Amino acid sequence: MNIDKIIEKILKDCLDVKPRENILVVTDTEKENIGKAIFKKAIQRGLETTLVIIKPMGRHGKEPPEAVSEAMKKCDVVICPTKFSLTHTQARKIACEHGARVVTMPGITEDMFLKGAMTADYKKVAFFTDKLAEILTTAKKARIEKEDAVLEMSLENRKGISSNGQYFKPGSHGNLPTGEAYIAPVRRNCEWESNN
Repeated sequence: MNIDKIIEKILKDCLDVKPRENILVVTDTEKENIGKAIFKKAIQRGLETTLVIIKPMGRHGKEPPEAVSEAMKKCDVVICPTKFSLTHTQARKIACEHGARVVTMPGITEDMFLKGAMTADYKKVAFFTDKLAEILTTAKKARIEKEDAVLEMSLENRKGISSNGQYFKPGSHGNLPTGEAYIAPVRRNCEWESNN
């Protein structure tokens, strides 16, 4: 696969971008090639697209410059290929509260685009991830075994969460690449056993 086809897949299968939506690509000088490739493909599709290049934030969760935060909340779709994650920032949270669909891509590499997880069929990823989240939701307990140790956790009344790579609803957000289902156990019912 080439990078153009994968970006097309992101715009269509992961974000379902509509012709009149505004797109903001936030990238940094470390991931600028990927950011520019996304920007170029969106422009080729005739989409209203803005590219912002910032310096790497230095750590995950650090807020981007205020001008970037303001721009994020005024767009329909925000795509963030950056060295450090913008996922757990107020900028992302506020953009989602304003209805933006935000995809963060912390640490993304060109190799991941061309040979790695971004080459997946995200319709299939969503199907299997959603199914696994359903299994987690109906499960009563989880058991982890390693050598002579066993950890059991109650999953009663917990809901499995699907990170399926499809961000179609206003305010939705997540990482790409993705494809995981997860759940939080009930803490008071965890039991640890060891035969040592």
